[in-house]
Amino acid sequence: MKTAIYKKVGRRYVEIGAYEPEAAFHRHGSHLVVCTPGREITRYNVKPDHAAVMAALEYVRDAVEAAMDAATYSQPDRRQLSEKENAGMNAYLTIAGNPQCLQFEGVSMCDVVDAAIILIAAHAMNTGAPA
Repeated sequence: MKTAIYKKVGRRYVEIGAYEPEAAFHRHGSHLVVCTPGREITRYNVKPDHAAVMAALEYVRDAVEAAMDAATYSQPDRRQLSEKENAGMNAYLTIAGNPQCLQFEGVSMCDVVDAAIILIAAHAMNTGAPA
């Protein structure tokens, strides 16, 4: 059921929109919402013991992403390929069609940081480390 939103214009109220009040509520459980400039992160079903650690880690998310990105930086190998490697590469390119096919996909750095934050929060609570 939608609820109308009105604005007073002169002596009358004019409908300017509508919203669903049920949509504004989170589902059952404990949730963490962290708002930083340019980002809003909502984590659902957070254990209350982990909330403080997870909230603190969200504020260093950009620094963690940058550090992990720098640590995992890779570039093409600059050494010369042997004849066997070169023949294999040419055979692969003949089948694949172009060198762009050599780019592999993996998980994003953001997904890695999400997993790290959850793991760190769980570890901090299990070991009694200061949070």
